[in-house]
Amino acid sequence: MKLKEKDFTVNQMGRVTIIPEESDDLWILYNIINPGDYVTADTSRKVHHQLNDGKNTTASRVRLSVRLKVTCRDFDKDSSTLRIQGRNLEPNSYVAVGSFHTLTLECNKPFELHKKVWKHDVIEDLQERENHKVCPAKLAVTLFQQDHAEIYLIGKGVTAMVSKVETSSSRIGGRKPSSSSPSSNTKNVFFREVFAAFIKHVDLNKVKNTVIASED
Repeated sequence: MKLKEKDFTVNQMGRVTIIPEESDDLWILYNIINPGDYVTADTSRKVHHQLNDGKNTTASRVRLSVRLKVTCRDFDKDSSTLRIQGRNLEPNSYVAVGSFHTLTLECNKPFELHKKVWKHDVIEDLQERENHKVCPAKLAVTLFQQDHAEIYLIGKGVTAMVSKVETSSSRIGGRKPSSSSPSSNTKNVFFREVFAAFIKHVDLNKVKNTVIASED
């Protein structure tokens, strides 16, 4: 974990910019960030635009920075992401002040944490993670199951699942009968999502070996 622009003191108001580097960092942050804290991070928002014909619309995603007063948080160990939900405090063109929004905190993406009171044990936990040396992964493993794929990074004594990609049928809670097989289009979408997750989580400049395996 990297800490930048540190401006906090025990039992005082303060802030810090945090860059999580491992899934364990996100788990620590899940236990550190509390309702009432303030989190600022970049996010994206789906925006609909009306076409010139006045009838049809098109959608695009825009990047923006949002500052939330935290109401709740959730850690997803499968995807190694930390979701922060809260009310937006600063006006912008796409998120109204006071409206709820969800920020997704991920490894290697900076965000700012502001607390009204920094407790001693919280500062200790952050400093301990800052001094923790990241064990570089040597091997990436993609394991295909019947209805999902899992991506692992393996280092010296450390194995971490960094992503889990589900098929469209499993995401909606159903499973196709064993006698039927997914269409080629469905398979292509699934494989593209797995590839995108692999590129997102695996730094090929550092990880030189990969394994792709299936239960079939």
